[in-house]
Amino acid sequence: MKMSVPTTWLLVVAGVLIVAVSLADARQRHKWWESGDIKAELNITDEQSEAIDEVYQTARQNLRALMDTLNAEGGALSLLVDADDSRETDITEQIDKVEAARGALSKERLLMVYRMYRELSVEKRAGLREWMDQNRQRTRRPPSRR
Repeated sequence: MKMSVPTTWLLVVAGVLIVAVSLADARQRHKWWESGDIKAELNITDEQSEAIDEVYQTARQNLRALMDTLNAEGGALSLLVDADDSRETDITEQIDKVEAARGALSKERLLMVYRMYRELSVEKRAGLREWMDQNRQRTRRPPSRR
């Protein structure tokens, strides 16, 4: 199935927005490793909390730079799509740049989570996953009825 340039462009823009919203949502969440409840429940030491925060602070700087790159590449793609003289090969190359930027951002985020988890024992990681699952279930909205 061949997609038209506007359809491809819409998919790219939607993908960029999803990543941006995910990062904005992540910024709104509290730092679980500093939260009294989960810290006490999992018996996270001050040293572990500080080590996890260091991982977070380091990754945060990288994530911000990668997000800036993704936004710049997405903006360049938008300009190409809007230009009357753009060639499909130029659009394709720019889509590749957007996807590479999105992949780098995702990779950095996942590495951050991995590095955070490595600061915890296997038992504490399992407890954290359980706590996060319960937290997600509490914050999910019930399905709307029509």
